[in-house]
Amino acid sequence: MAGAPAIVLGRLLSPDHYYWAVAAALLAFAGTSTSAESVTEAGSAVVGTLLGLGVGVGAPNWPGDTRPRCSS
Repeated sequence: MAGAPAIVLGRLLSPDHYYWAVAAALLAFAGTSTSAESVTEAGSAVVGTLLGLGVGVGAPNWPGDTRPRCSS
């Protein structure tokens, strides 16, 4: 049920990589037996993604990090 909307929205966002939206939708609902579990699982995925984004953006700019960066 979640796969079809994920395909449509994924193709709108990125026609070449829509399958990532489908994979995320299927993983969010895999192994859950109630709608409450599905919502909790999806919420955890969103929080984890946002935390990962923060670490990925913040780590290269951490104070005291003097390593040279690629400037291409």
